Amino acid sequence: MLFAACACGGLAFFLMRKSLSTPWAALVTIVKIAIPLVYFGYFYDGTWQIVDDVLYHDLARSLLTAGYNPITVFTDPAARSILLDASNGPVLLYWWWNVLAEWIFGIHYYSPVFVNVPIAAVTAVYIYRLTLLGGFPVQYARLLAVFSTLHWDLLLWSAFLNLKDLSVVMLTAAALFYLLQLSAQRGIGMVTASMKLLIVLVLLSTIRFYVGVLLLISYSIWLLLRVRRLSTYLSWLVAGLVALLLVRRYFKLFNWFDLNVVGIVVGMIHFVLTPQPWSIEPNYSFVFIPSVLHWIFAVPAAVGMWLAWRRSRNLRLLVIYFVVVTLFYAAVPDLQGPRQRLQVSFIWAWFEFHFFYLILTPAGGGVFQPLPPASTAPLVTRAS
Repeated sequence: MLFAACACGGLAFFLMRKSLSTPWAALVTIVKIAIPLVYFGYFYDGTWQIVDDVLYHDLARSLLTAGYNPITVFTDPAARSILLDASNGPVLLYWWWNVLAEWIFGIHYYSPVFVNVPIAAVTAVYIYRLTLLGGFPVQYARLLAVFSTLHWDLLLWSAFLNLKDLSVVMLTAAALFYLLQLSAQRGIGMVTASMKLLIVLVLLSTIRFYVGVLLLISYSIWLLLRVRRLSTYLSWLVAGLVALLLVRRYFKLFNWFDLNVVGIVVGMIHFVLTPQPWSIEPNYSFVFIPSVLHWIFAVPAAVGMWLAWRRSRNLRLLVIYFVVVTLFYAAVPDLQGPRQRLQVSFIWAWFEFHFFYLILTPAGGGVFQPLPPASTAPLVTRAS
């Protein structure tokens, strides 16, 4: 366990040190490593396990004890068949990720959990770079990255459970960054951003396939709001029709949806405020304190979302994505749990941070002044 903690902690610190600065990177690393180290060293008894996490661990254990490794699970037809059957198709990346983590750090439930730490570090770097693209100062970007990484939702889910949602968060932050960078670059820079975005979207499709679609829908809306020309509307209409053709094999999943208007409104409220502190089941008891804090800061977060929309045209993409995700899950009653909300928790954390930065710092007043008219507010191109 100490080997996993030291290796993952050292990698996380190395990844964050340049962007967040050495003191902040050290603080984040220590907190992110200490909680799972103490929990798995002294208190772990399986109470907080759910379903998916156990399945990931059991499959990795069975493959590794059978003599397979992270390479042979793909090259051997029998192992590959087991992996595909367990993942119910192409969304198999996190199943393989468990095999890799337990092959490196031993066949233990905690091995992939410690790997969540460098994943969180990469997420922090992308949040930092996203914030710079939004036109905010370096101090603000660093504080936001630290706050988001240590936010109670992301902190505790990543410290106790072996779940793919933290990887979804990392890849979502990366995709949002490359989408914004794509709009800011020209020539070879645009090609590079496009290739990186494509890689991220492909990886996302092997973990949670519909997230990439939601991201592209959000980006389309963001572009339409930025560039209000008839040619733009026609271009995105054509692109939308092409996208529908590309994802037509998923049309059968539309039976998930309940498109009753009242149900969607209720679903939006339920999704944003889940979980309710008074209805938490024993195996989710670790989210009791985060759920209380989530309810306490719900109104500041809503105000922060409005302030963020006024302040940064670039980061309106994140607000739009949050709304699109909320609408999507509002229409799918079976997917309105705290795990689904976890994938946009870093955006909710930004709303909370945005509000309190205004209240608590002398620099807040200047940061939260609304932008000048669009014609005098060029797209920020920092954080390349």
